Amino acid sequence: MDAIERKAEQVDKLLTAEKFVLAKLRRGEFSREEAGNIASRINTAVVAFVREALEDRELAGELLETFEEAIESRSTAAPRVVSTLSKIVAMRHGMEFNGHRPSEEDLEANLAALWAGLDLNNIEEKYAELKENSRGKKVERKEREEGSNEMYA
Repeated sequence: MDAIERKAEQVDKLLTAEKFVLAKLRRGEFSREEAGNIASRINTAVVAFVREALEDRELAGELLETFEEAIESRSTAAPRVVSTLSKIVAMRHGMEFNGHRPSEEDLEANLAALWAGLDLNNIEEKYAELKENSRGKKVERKEREEGSNEMYA
């Protein structure tokens, strides 16, 4: 196994590790902070490999294959992010990803669709209002659960 294949294997393991960390979080074995710190470090490492692949076509080809397999096998916790990183690498080297050769025109079309369908007016206020409404619902649900739970009686 050469150095490039080893790097692709490391990326594959990192993607699986991220999913493992999130599973431990769901099971209560990691706090949100612990899981967030580990996931952040994993993502930083993946981005470092992507940055290197932007300059190295051979590594790019290996990573694109690794990313495509990770998305197909669901061994990544963030398939959309991996897909986006893949498209950037593929576009840089004029390579295919997922049977398609991403282009600047694709990027421009996606951005145009985003801006056409996304209303950013007062988004901060809308988000704050949504959070406030969610907080109230969480309190109500907790009170209902405690009210029906004999342990709190």
